[in-house]
Amino acid sequence: MKDKRRKTLKSGERGVSPVVATILLIAIVIVIALIVFLWLRGLTKESVQKFNKNVELACADVSFSADYFATDQVISLSNDGNVPIKNFFVKKIGAGNTDSVKLSEVDPTFVGLPAGQAKDAAFPSIRTNGYDTLKIVPVLLANSNSGEVEHICDDQYGVEVSLTG
Repeated sequence: MKDKRRKTLKSGERGVSPVVATILLIAIVIVIALIVFLWLRGLTKESVQKFNKNVELACADVSFSADYFATDQVISLSNDGNVPIKNFFVKKIGAGNTDSVKLSEVDPTFVGLPAGQAKDAAFPSIRTNGYDTLKIVPVLLANSNSGEVEHICDDQYGVEVSLTG
């Protein structure tokens, strides 16, 4: 019967020492763990809350009405609900074109719409040329781990306003 002994290195051949091999294995495991951690961290959304609930649920509680008056070049807004609105995201829609802007960028004097109040915001007709509809979406001020952040609600919570009469 053949002798089954472990093959050993012949004199003059070199191998990796056990200490170096152990350090390499530990380094590889740390790098893989770091990659997995960063990947999983990117998958989770930061918790953004309004009134101690998810901000998306607060968007569902928003109730407002809007209208555009071309003669006065203003958007008339009324907050009919109990949720204060920080700003509005205005999407201009028409003939295959869309454009969007925050209302406070068009009218710097617009600083929000508290619950139960109404305001007019300047929105010059030069900014609506070529568009026939405005989709006005509320922007809420919410709390996150990194402080207060503006959250643009989904389009489903917006109001469409016709520019064509």
